[in-house]
Amino acid sequence: SYLDRKLKKHKKFSDNSKIYKIYISSKYEKSVVNKDDDGNPKNYNIKIILKSDIKSDKKNETKIFERSVNFSSKDKKIEEKESEKQIKKDLSNLLGDDLIFYLITN
Repeated sequence: SYLDRKLKKHKKFSDNSKIYKIYISSKYEKSVVNKDDDGNPKNYNIKIILKSDIKSDKKNETKIFERSVNFSSKDKKIEEKESEKQIKKDLSNLLGDDLIFYLITN
């Protein structure tokens, strides 16, 4: 997944590295925000929730990260699917950044 690739970049060890075992589960939600007069979806909300069980020699904790974005429906469904795919990728990258920042600063 996008998140796995993002985290693998930070898997290098040095003498002063902190070592973590991280178990990740994610949930993807797509909901209709509003509809046009005919009842067709006009805008969507995409949300990804990332649950991280983080274990180190000092502590064990669970941290939840969440990102969401709204986007408009497209006339061509193939374009809508491509937009949705790109949004998933972008949100996954942001969640990866959130997790990495959290690990570095805590």
